[in-house]
Amino acid sequence: MTSEGDHLARALVCAYGDYVRDVVARRNLGDTEGLSDAIEKGRGWLRTALGELLGRPYPLQDRGPLEIFQEALRFPTKVLERAGHPPAPRDLAAANALPGDLYDLAPVSSRDLGEAAWSHHLAWGLAKAVAMTRRTVGILTRNLMDRSKLEAGLTAAGWVTVPLKGRQAAEGLDALVVDLEHPAAFGVLESADSKVAIVAYGPHVDATALERARRVGASHALPRSVVFRDVTALAVRLAQGRS
Repeated sequence: MTSEGDHLARALVCAYGDYVRDVVARRNLGDTEGLSDAIEKGRGWLRTALGELLGRPYPLQDRGPLEIFQEALRFPTKVLERAGHPPAPRDLAAANALPGDLYDLAPVSSRDLGEAAWSHHLAWGLAKAVAMTRRTVGILTRNLMDRSKLEAGLTAAGWVTVPLKGRQAAEGLDALVVDLEHPAAFGVLESADSKVAIVAYGPHVDATALERARRVGASHALPRSVVFRDVTALAVRLAQGRS
């Protein structure tokens, strides 16, 4: 997760309880039994859902964090409905946009959630907009020194870098750098989009692994020493695509 995503997730989760209590009070819904438990359940669900969404590469974040926050309001909504409160009057547009928001709890903007949530939402939106105009490269390696060198060199060359943990995270990227000593390496290579530029690297003595990497989809399969001799040259290979 990016730092902007982490800060935003924390701010939204932190704002959730006070926001729900405040809006319930403003809707004159009284001290409903079970509301505190619903808030805790909603906060836990929100934390998990935001972590899953904002932990993806930007191109794969197919929903907005405010939309996730709005969905988390189903927990207090169920308690209010169970208590017999009549639904709030809403105009047709609001009812069609959020049919499950019976008590008009959903915030229209992150600004409704307080200054911290709003400012972090803006920062995340800006970071995503910038990243979406740049190409993204996934890096699969368990070697922290390798990752640090790759991230520094590729970021300097204009790439957005995303650390990968396994094959399920290797979607929606423009390029991949794969350490063949990672246990998920060949799974990532075999499942990667055929249009994605891929540089695989491994020990120069393991010619078998390098050849196998070429066969299963790597654009380039290089000895480790070649990759780290000049990371700028690696960035050029990735920019050239699969040519």
